[in-house]
Amino acid sequence: MNKYLFTVLSFLLLFNYSGICQVDYFMQGNNYFQNGDYKTADSLFTLDIRKKSNPDSYYNRGISRLYMKDTLGFCNDMENAGKVFSDTEAVHMYDKLCCNYVDTVFFDKKYLETNRGQHRFFDVIKSIKYSQKIRGESHNIHEIYTKLTSDFSSDGFHLNEFKTGIFATFEIIDDEKIYIHTIDPPKLLNYEEIRTKSESVTQYLKTKYKWFLDKNNLTQLSVYYRYIIKPTGEISDITFISVRTDLEFSEIKDDLQKDAESIILKQKYKPGLVREKKVSVYGNYTLSIK
Repeated sequence: MNKYLFTVLSFLLLFNYSGICQVDYFMQGNNYFQNGDYKTADSLFTLDIRKKSNPDSYYNRGISRLYMKDTLGFCNDMENAGKVFSDTEAVHMYDKLCCNYVDTVFFDKKYLETNRGQHRFFDVIKSIKYSQKIRGESHNIHEIYTKLTSDFSSDGFHLNEFKTGIFATFEIIDDEKIYIHTIDPPKLLNYEEIRTKSESVTQYLKTKYKWFLDKNNLTQLSVYYRYIIKPTGEISDITFISVRTDLEFSEIKDDLQKDAESIILKQKYKPGLVREKKVSVYGNYTLSIK
């Protein structure tokens, strides 16, 4: 990936440029950026992202937003470029400007804390400025794993494949690691039971909330929840995550929460593992009304 070099504030930032022919939005965005019209550049990079997924446009739009003092927008774009496309320069900029601190903890082959140079594993732990969350990645310096990420644009669904030493990602809440991803995730033990009941669950939700769909001229509604699968396999902390932002759904939120809990708690899991140790792992559930 070729880069242009630009000065941003009091330090140098790398600004991506693709030497091969790209769609006009990307090239035009670069031109407007170089002329100091960062707002127009932002809009053009956004159009490029919507038309065809392009990691350079995420990076360049982030730099444009930083010039416009939109630090949150900058951080979101650097995070996307780093996570979805494994852009190491975006990760560097994210760590430098979007984190309160970044720490590295080293472990030996028995996963006991040790000094750098004597390690086989290491955790990179970041305190995120805008969310006040603490997140981390676990790395193995002797093994390479395949990382799959996905993104959408007007030309369809994209599956991206990268090689990485990261074998787990996590958040730290009250000094406990809750894993977002592991190479040995929890396994649903009663999948067939859940699958056979899915049609009746769908019909129940449709009947109960049809009035709400009709009221809002909707054919379907998706409501997203997150929960924690504990080392025992038990489910806890079922939490509402999001729904369409243009909807006022406070009148059904409590009922939806109860229905989500009833459905999710019927799932039975074998716990997830990290280095053969049972750990807490996030699970996600989409409650679909259609």
